[in-house]
Amino acid sequence: MTDIILCEEGAAVPPLLHFAAKIDPDRVFFLKFILEGYDNMFITTTLDRRAGVVLIRCVQGCAQYLEDILESVREKTGFVCMEEV
Repeated sequence: MTDIILCEEGAAVPPLLHFAAKIDPDRVFFLKFILEGYDNMFITTTLDRRAGVVLIRCVQGCAQYLEDILESVREKTGFVCMEEV
């Protein structure tokens, strides 16, 4: 069994990178489903469902994984990174 390590009071929490992205509005759920399958590596928030605007957050150490995943689903989602927030 794996030990669970809790952050001590005052411990540094790694900063999150924030990316705003535009995807096909019909594929918002698909993208959220894919990213949530990685168990807390990424946080996806829908900012505008009708326009397909989402906010994706991850710790710096996971940014390359995120980039690889988004590249692999680009055709299915119409993903376009709008900006790093």
